[in-house]
Amino acid sequence: MLSKNLIISFVGDMSRFWRRYKKNRGGVVGLLFLAFVVILAIAAPAISTYDPTKTGVGGIFAEPSSTHLLGTDHLGRDIYSRLLVGARVALLVSFLAAGISAVIGSVVGAIGGYFGGIVDHLLSKVTEIFQVIPMFFLALLLLTIFGGSQWIVISTIGVLGWPSIARVTRGEFIREREKEYVQAAFALGASNLDIALFEIFLNVLPPIIISTCFVMSSAMLTEAALSFLGISDPSIPSWGRMIGDARLFLFRDVWWVLLPPALMLCITTIGINLIGDALNRIIR
Repeated sequence: MLSKNLIISFVGDMSRFWRRYKKNRGGVVGLLFLAFVVILAIAAPAISTYDPTKTGVGGIFAEPSSTHLLGTDHLGRDIYSRLLVGARVALLVSFLAAGISAVIGSVVGAIGGYFGGIVDHLLSKVTEIFQVIPMFFLALLLLTIFGGSQWIVISTIGVLGWPSIARVTRGEFIREREKEYVQAAFALGASNLDIALFEIFLNVLPPIIISTCFVMSSAMLTEAALSFLGISDPSIPSWGRMIGDARLFLFRDVWWVLLPPALMLCITTIGINLIGDALNRIIR
């Protein structure tokens, strides 16, 4: 009976949340943008027409046609197939890097905000140091030293992207730790871990999710910028690398080389930001 009541309560909460969310037109547009890209990424193996890394599948700079839906690039590679694989790369980097940042930022912010004092002071200083250092240039340096494989790119962006989430988490923990339900949990003998994890953290999770959304779009743009500069695995097609290759031919009449990856990158990052903005308006 308890499980049934919890399920009914959860369904009711989600229903009320969706009714509020769909009133935000920007949020709905962002959700549609992201859903479109996710569907393309999931369906990529089934709907791609050529090997995205194979050269010479068509003529060099072949125009869009029924054979090559988005044409070919300077090496005769099918742009449509590369675009689909690029969607998988962009989403993989975005979600995993943001996940790493969320874990690190939540732990750092929770510890500092919960315990306060010297612990909070030290962790705040560490956070400020990471915020002062330009993340992109530090990532560029680390990837130049350790290589630009996909997992190193994800790990680097994730490890460097946590400060904003830590600051949000810290602020929420400071605000919540003085409330009556926390004092009641102390009086009942709950441990610090139980209070921080099962009482406060669950109540401050929505702002953390919102902050993570913006970190996701930042991670996607960072990966694209690194790929644009050639600091990534050349065997894996990505939108940033496609844009980087296209920049060499800006003054030629080959718009189909640059426009598709640039448009997809814009649509995806705008979609994620619109979702984050909508969640922020609803939750706050």
